[in-house]
Amino acid sequence: MCQLAADNMDGTTPSEMKDAIKLAVGHSRTTHIPFGGQVFERKTPLSLTELDADGFNDFMDRALDYISNELGVDTSILRQEVEAA
Repeated sequence: MCQLAADNMDGTTPSEMKDAIKLAVGHSRTTHIPFGGQVFERKTPLSLTELDADGFNDFMDRALDYISNELGVDTSILRQEVEAA
């Protein structure tokens, strides 16, 4: 899925796409870092190995929705291409 998305978006790699998808669909943790009197927020993608089967299926549904929206394609067509790959 990440390779397919990266192939259709300029200037991104599959690894970057994987992190972008995780952040976009909320599969991340947020850390607040105080520095110099300010608090900075850092989001870090989580590992997919933390998900059970239902959680992974939910993640995939949200990821496919996100990618199809970014690419401007129908989610069902994207799902078919991902499953065929």
